[in-house]
Amino acid sequence: MNKNNVSSVILTILVLVALAVGVVLVRQSQELRRGASFTTAALNLWPSERIDANVGDELAVRIKYQAAAEKLVDAVQTTVCYGPQVDVARVTASTDLGFDADPIVNKRNISGKTCATVVITSRQPVANLKNNAEIGKIYFKAKTAGEGTITINKAQSMVTGENAGSLDKEVAISTATGTSYLIADVDVGPGPVFNYKVTFTGIRKENKCAENMTAGLIVKAGTETKVYNGVNFTRTDQVAANGFSIYTGSKVLSGFTAKTGVAAFFKGMKHLQMKYGVDNQAKSYGKEGGELVLTDSVDTSSVYDFTAYPMLAGDVDINGEINGKDFSTMKEKTQTYDTVAEGDDKAIYDLDGNCQLNSLDIAVLSKSLNEKQGELY
Repeated sequence: MNKNNVSSVILTILVLVALAVGVVLVRQSQELRRGASFTTAALNLWPSERIDANVGDELAVRIKYQAAAEKLVDAVQTTVCYGPQVDVARVTASTDLGFDADPIVNKRNISGKTCATVVITSRQPVANLKNNAEIGKIYFKAKTAGEGTITINKAQSMVTGENAGSLDKEVAISTATGTSYLIADVDVGPGPVFNYKVTFTGIRKENKCAENMTAGLIVKAGTETKVYNGVNFTRTDQVAANGFSIYTGSKVLSGFTAKTGVAAFFKGMKHLQMKYGVDNQAKSYGKEGGELVLTDSVDTSSVYDFTAYPMLAGDVDINGEINGKDFSTMKEKTQTYDTVAEGDDKAIYDLDGNCQLNSLDIAVLSKSLNEKQGELY
């Protein structure tokens, strides 16, 4: 058994003991720990900004670790606590990075809070371990309307790693950051409902760093206009005819009275503003107004399909247009071939969501240069 598997087995055994007797994960075990933790790591939940969702939605929360440089992590136990509006639906591990496909999950009550302990171990050889990675995702089901937080309980969490042959495997958790959510009741509040599915240029099923997409939304009908921020898109397993991943969403347009002749404008942080005025739109709408007819309920039979007209990425300086300045910036950034994760500062340059800055991002930008400016009317 190699050193990596020894560490994974040790952690799994210790977790089972902890869950059985309700104590911290054998931090007192002197046989395994002759001294202090050999390095530190941060545990983070992403996205760090508030997650906006509707009752019935799933909220995908990523678990990430960042250890000191050249310190290799092979297993993580994290205990997350959350409010009554949500509940853990499922947990997945990053199997493409070598983490075990069957995480250990245990729900329990800690000091009056509902929590879930998740243990994910790596099956990679030591040479393939990383000091910085996403170990998996926790999917929460939105049960009721309200707001709350999802936090990491440091005292009930643990990280282990490869320590050059030593039995001292524990990695001290230096920081642990969580996230928050706001759950809306789709049946509450005046306003019609806008159901839609979309694609983003370059984002394909195998690209893992584009799970959480948000955008601003403007809806217009005649002289009436409303603006909504933080509109969410849920990634599906489906792929459109253009080869891009399909995202779905539903938004209650509170305060908007029109139901016919509607046009919708989506603007992601690094995307041009795109206008959608008709179902199955495959090119620029090219005229004023729109032909969308809104419904009064979240009805899956009335979902507007905009997947053939994907949103264009490349506005990396976020000024509403794509030009030579964006191209120069992207050319410089993609020469590094850096690996990035969702939520990183450099993620804005990962236009195709494949977790790396490279020539594929330039290809996405080149397609967007044909349009240059967001659609405004």
